Amino acid sequence: MYDKALELRIQLLLQEQKELTESDLPICQIGRAFLASDNEFHDVLFTAAGKQNIGKFLRQFNYQYERFRTYINFNNKENLQTLYNEHIQIWNCIKTQNLTALKECLNHHLYDGFSASTDIISKHPEFFKKMT
Repeated sequence: MYDKALELRIQLLLQEQKELTESDLPICQIGRAFLASDNEFHDVLFTAAGKQNIGKFLRQFNYQYERFRTYINFNNKENLQTLYNEHIQIWNCIKTQNLTALKECLNHHLYDGFSASTDIISKHPEFFKKMT
């Protein structure tokens, strides 16, 4: 449900993400903080949409999922800036109730990450060995 409390919470998270992308801290420290903010951003949106179970499902696989996300997204300021920009676009679509644009933004946010991850896996297969 969209309300002023949701808007304020999202605005604070987006401000935090912006400050992180502009920070001079070591990238590993920025990445960890951005990951926490990213997770909270998604959790707030899942809850607002009444889809808390999606967040719960993802957290069941949290350890390996977080390691993978950290590896592909959170070791490079350019990637963090891209994620932040995508979050801004997603939030603007929600605020303006532009569902067509929201669908496109979400598709990019999800599937561009998957595409990037397959490139990384193919370049570094030694990091992604089959578990026995």
